[in-house]
Order: sequence, then structure tokens, then C-alpha cells
Amino acid sequence: MKKTFLKLGKQPLANSFLSNISKKLLKREFFYNLNVSFNSKNYLVSVSKPVNPKLQYTDNYAHRASESITMRKAFKQTAKKLKKKFNPRVVLEIGSNDGVFIKNFDRKKVIAVEPCKNLANLTKIKYKTFPNFWDNKLANKIFKKSKKADLIFSANTISHIPNLDETFKAINYSLSERGVLVIEDPSLSSVIKNNSYDQFYDEHVYVFSTLSISKIVEKFGLRLFHAERIETHGGSMRYYICKKDAKYRESKNLISILKTEKNKKLHKYSTFKAF
Repeated sequence: MKKTFLKLGKQPLANSFLSNISKKLLKREFFYNLNVSFNSKNYLVSVSKPVNPKLQYTDNYAHRASESITMRKAFKQTAKKLKKKFNPRVVLEIGSNDGVFIKNFDRKKVIAVEPCKNLANLTKIKYKTFPNFWDNKLANKIFKKSKKADLIFSANTISHIPNLDETFKAINYSLSERGVLVIEDPSLSSVIKNNSYDQFYDEHVYVFSTLSISKIVEKFGLRLFHAERIETHGGSMRYYICKKDAKYRESKNLISILKTEKNKKLHKYSTFKAF
């Protein structure tokens, strides 16, 4: 059951800039009601009525991750760590932006998915790139006749997709039996701790907790087996997810984080009402 706990009024899209501020253009500017809710069933915090992604992720999308020195370094370190840990033969990135992560891998191993065509055009010259939104149809197109992915990586993207059911069904289909899904997204725990209400905006359809991720993926034959705190975006989480029957064991770090989140009552509406 969804309960609204925060109302931030009418807002424009975050990464869709106006070419000028003429009255004619301002009249056409798109606004949406930014209300934020908590779902007591799966512990999800989300924008109550998500904006249509096709209005947000256009051919003129403004954000390029590689323009940030911090993110270039972070993705380079992450790629090195994941290569060493999992030695993937096939790597899929959902939301590859301008290639800041995939450029750290052998081009023959990489498949990129990026719906913003201006960004997809930057990577398609060197990497196999699909300029589409991630869904079941695309997953079938990519993996119907090729080897499944040993590593699926997605940073600051899964939280942007309204339809989590289709997202995780497509991921389950695309993962090899030993495959691992690694997600990075802003941490709900950090939002509560830092009072960082600016994490709530149109692109952040969801702000995940470890508790909510653990519950959500179970529906799709997947399992959260490890989590770790990272420093990007004012405090984020990195989640490691595998198929239900895969060999990976639940880590002590994950157990500790889940316990901490329960102690902070991130599974209770009262916490967000107080926020």
C-alpha cells in the first residue's frame, strides 16, 4: 500500500533545459507534481506518479557522466574490481551514458544499452550499442542467439525506470547461470541521515534501500547476496544480485546492512512521515 509522505509541488524536468526564456517557450514547459510515497508492502520509496521516460531521456539529454573526474575514477576502479572478482566473458551495461564504464573493458565483451541517441552515438562507433529503452523485447533481441551476460552493470539507471517488473524479468532472462547483476544507486539510508530531499526528483522514480531491493528481486527468481556502501552521489549503495540457485553466499556485510536498516526503521512509514 502506497502512502504519500512528501509533497514538493510542481517541478520541471531536471535534465531538459530551455534554449531561452521567452514567454512562448515557458508556456510550453512541462511540469509534474513531485509527490513521494512509501509502499508498506515492499518498502519502496518512489515518486507517486512517474513521468513518462520518453519525455525525460531524449536525443538531447544533457548529462554526460565522463565530464566528472570523480565518476571517471569511480567507474574505472569499479570495472577493475568486477573484472578481478567475476572475470566476465560477456558484459552488459543498462544505461551506458557516454561509455564512462564500458570503456574499461575489451570491446569484444561489451554490450551497451542507452536510450538517449545523442549518448548512444558516442559509444556505437567502438562498442555494440542498442539505442533503446531496456525491456523484455530488447533482452530477447540481444540474447536470443548469443551467450548470456556474466555481468550486468547498471549505475544510477534502475532507479530511473518506472516498470521494475519488466526490468527484472528481462534481467533474469539475460543473466547466465553464474551471472551477476551489479546495481549502483543513491542510498535511502543516506537520504534520511543527511536530510537530502534533493534526491527526490523526476528521474529518481525510486530511492532504494537494501531492504526494498532484497524484497523486489525475489519476485523474479533473483537473490541479493552482497551489498556495500559507496561514496558517490552523497552516499550510494552497490548491490550484488544473482539467480536464486546460484552458488554465491549471502555476505556478512549484507546481513549487517539489513540489520542496520531495520534498526533505522526503513521498513516503517513512520520514519518517512517524520522525515
